[in-house]
Amino acid sequence: MSFAGGHRVGRRARKISVVAGTLAGLCGIFLSGGRPLVAALGALAVVLATNRSTLQWMYALPAADITRRAFRVAVYLLPWAVVGPPRLTAGPAALAAGVVIAIPPLAAEWRSIGFSLRRDVLRGMPIDAVRRTQDLITFSLGGAAQEYLYRWVLLVPLLAWNAVAAVGASAVLFAVEHHLHLNGSRTWDRQDVAVHLYLGVALGAAVWLTGSLTVALVAHTLYNLPNVLHTALRPAPVRAGALEEATTR
Repeated sequence: MSFAGGHRVGRRARKISVVAGTLAGLCGIFLSGGRPLVAALGALAVVLATNRSTLQWMYALPAADITRRAFRVAVYLLPWAVVGPPRLTAGPAALAAGVVIAIPPLAAEWRSIGFSLRRDVLRGMPIDAVRRTQDLITFSLGGAAQEYLYRWVLLVPLLAWNAVAAVGASAVLFAVEHHLHLNGSRTWDRQDVAVHLYLGVALGAAVWLTGSLTVALVAHTLYNLPNVLHTALRPAPVRAGALEEATTR
């Protein structure tokens, strides 16, 4: 078989696996009978399957690029239809705990965060409105959606069996999913894996100890905040006409 032929077969097999995984996951969610663990495993199947897809079929929809990004966030929330909302608790203790948990990973990445927020760096990274909206959706909403799936729908049912194993399993799945999504399963970024394992364990332990998702939501939101700021502060591209006008003055 030629290289081109093998590539076509590989793409066809990938499409089949994406469709099969998505359909199996959706069936698991909506035929779960409200059992959170079954719904969580179904949602994980959809997440992992769609992460392997470029979602080309969505280009036929209005605002396709933004719709695709919103879809990738929404898949984490699919179990909501059968499991319902998480338990949340308000109060300064939950907020303080979320801040404390977020500090170590932010400190580990402080140098790169500072670099990304420098004015000269931001000026050299213009971003159009569509891409800005895409990234703001991911960084402002994605963390909360992931917490709902990993630290509520998946973790809470497992806590009844073995709390330590449950926290570890949800943390590993969380880190692996980030690795597959961000790195295409080709390279391992040790710091990125370590950070997400730490977050998975710390946030899972917080849910275990408090019985609420609040601490996890606060910590994950704070961890993503530098990315939100970086996206919001990047300038819009200079229009060609405006550039020509500026250079002729």
